[in-house]
Amino acid sequence: MSLDLSDRATRMRVNKRFREKGVPAKVCGKCFVVKGYEAFSAWSRGADGRMPHCRPCSSDRGRAWRAANREKTVAYDRQRYTAEPERRREYARRWTAANPDRKAQSNRQWHAENRERISERKRTYYTANRDRIIEASRRWAAENADKVRDKTHRRRAAIAEATTEPFTARDLRRDWEDHDLYDCFFCGGTLTDGYEVEHFYALSKGGPHALFNLVPSCAPCNHGAGGKGTKEPWGYLREALAEQGTDLDACVELLVRREG
Repeated sequence: MSLDLSDRATRMRVNKRFREKGVPAKVCGKCFVVKGYEAFSAWSRGADGRMPHCRPCSSDRGRAWRAANREKTVAYDRQRYTAEPERRREYARRWTAANPDRKAQSNRQWHAENRERISERKRTYYTANRDRIIEASRRWAAENADKVRDKTHRRRAAIAEATTEPFTARDLRRDWEDHDLYDCFFCGGTLTDGYEVEHFYALSKGGPHALFNLVPSCAPCNHGAGGKGTKEPWGYLREALAEQGTDLDACVELLVRREG
């Protein structure tokens, strides 16, 4: 004979027998299914310390109530949002840490659906904080000279449609240290007053934006070639280096070793 668990008195008798036998289970008062205690939220007022409805049923009931009482729900959420900011932020941090993929997907979806809103917000913020943003950008550029150089080189390489190989500013410094490139590559002068990163084989002449093609240069050597864009590849380099007593073939040999 089967029990009618939809009857409240029958459910109470069954749950009481479970407690007396030490069985960690009870009948849900909503779906009338026997489930383990882990399916029920804790409730200090319950005889077994658990809620009368299982978590899925409680969630369905809560959603139905919120849908039927939208104004009360909005007012309550707004009150908690204002009154408990730290609790809300802590919950958001825990949820994000536990659900990184869902958070990333949610962010992508929101940005895709709100492109105009985001653009307008950025324009409004920039207009209101223009001087502050410019000053912060200048300060960051002064503190991150290597990153600025790398960004500039990659932009120039993209404009010239040059071959580009992935590397970082740290990779470049390590490569220079491995090949003892501590002075100007062209004149051998010291770089105590600062240095510039030069493409030995110019991007405009088909040179790649690659680790082996970048060398340290002083400002006069980098900007003093004059008219090099009108000469054949390597021609202007041989002339410019010869004026400074540097052999082009020796430079090319070093580049080949670095590339290998």
